[in-house]
Amino acid sequence: MRFGQVLLQIQRKVPIPDDPAIGDAYGGGYYFGKINIDGLLYWLVVAEKSTESRMTVRSLATGTTGTDSTYNGMANTQAMTPDSAYAAAAYCRTYVDPAGNQDYYLASGYEMEILYRALKPTTGNNTTTQNSFNPNPYGSPSGPTYTATNPAQTAVSLFVGTGLTKQTLFNDGTARFWTSTQSPADATRNFTWRTDDGSTTAGSKTASNYVRPIRRILIPGQ
Repeated sequence: MRFGQVLLQIQRKVPIPDDPAIGDAYGGGYYFGKINIDGLLYWLVVAEKSTESRMTVRSLATGTTGTDSTYNGMANTQAMTPDSAYAAAAYCRTYVDPAGNQDYYLASGYEMEILYRALKPTTGNNTTTQNSFNPNPYGSPSGPTYTATNPAQTAVSLFVGTGLTKQTLFNDGTARFWTSTQSPADATRNFTWRTDDGSTTAGSKTASNYVRPIRRILIPGQ
C-alpha cells in the first residue's frame, strides 16, 4: 500500500468532534447551531451583542444578482461586497472579533431561523403562519414546524434579559433583523426576522433594520 493511500485512510478515521454547547463562547463569538451547506456541516457563531446596529441593506431599492440563497449567507454577502452601497453586508464583512476573525457575514433566512430557534429571547408565542423559513431543511438537526410554544425561550441565561453583560438578541417588537436573502417575489426587498415571535416579512432594502454578524466554521473530520 502506498504512503498516500495510508495517509488517506488515517485522515478518514479522524472523528468528527463534539459540538460546542448552545450559547457557549466559541470561535470569537457564541455558538448557536449547525447548518448543512451543499453537503458539508458547519458550526455557526454569532458575534457579540455590541455589534448589533441598525442600517439599510442597500442605498437603492433594486435587485441584486446572487443574493437569493435561502441558506448560504456567505454567498449572498459576497455578492454584495465590497460595494459600499450595501451597508449591512459591508458592516459584517469588515467586523473583526476579539479573537481576530474577519470572516463574518449577513445571515441567510435559514441561518437566522437556527439562531432564533437556539437563542429565542422571549417567552411570547411563536407565529405559526408568518414564517418563510420554517420548517428548516438545512439545520442539523432539521428544524421542526413551529407551534405557539416550540421553540421555547432559550435556557441560556446569557441570552435572556437585559444588562451590560447580556448577549440577548434585540427583541422589543418594533424592529427586525435583516437577512441576506432577497425576496423571490420582489427583488427590491430582503427578508427580515422578528425575534420576539419568529415572524418574517420582506422589507424594502432601504429600510433600517438590525444587523448582527455571524460566521461559520467547517466541522473537522468530514
